[in-house]
Amino acid sequence: MTVDGVEREATPWPEWAITTVVETSAWADTARRAVARHRSQMAIYERFNALPPEEQAALWGRGEFYRAMSTVSGGRERETDLFHGIGGERVEERVA
Repeated sequence: MTVDGVEREATPWPEWAITTVVETSAWADTARRAVARHRSQMAIYERFNALPPEEQAALWGRGEFYRAMSTVSGGRERETDLFHGIGGERVEERVA
């Protein structure tokens, strides 16, 4: 996409930089519908919308996050909880 005469494109982070992966497949359709509400802001929306269901699920079914700074040590293993290490109960514990 070109903005103000400058070509813009996504620059993915390297795989090793991912510190947290959150399983979001239960909310994948909600995420897809939310993005659809902003289609006028996404030049490539029609390509997203045309993806087959299994590719849609892969796109919206997992959230990847990168820790910029932390005051707690999460160690070297990937976390599955964005609030890991800051105390309190996990969401799964409240739902159960």
